[in-house]
Amino acid sequence: MIPIGRAAELFIGDRETGKSSVAIDAIINQKGGDVICVYVAIGLKASTVAGIVETLAARRHGLHDRRQRHGQ
Repeated sequence: MIPIGRAAELFIGDRETGKSSVAIDAIINQKGGDVICVYVAIGLKASTVAGIVETLAARRHGLHDRRQRHGQ
């Protein structure tokens, strides 16, 4: 993680190292705070971005991850 502004971070690393998971967890943990989170998905497949949006939307509404509900 590289700080790029006031309490901002840039995640750089190899593929499949969990950067998106860490970023999504950080966004979810900011819920209820006076914070604006921006997730930039340059180079990700549309289906991957759709999954991230679905996860964040579900968490926003207090729902569990769809994969957890279906036992996947």
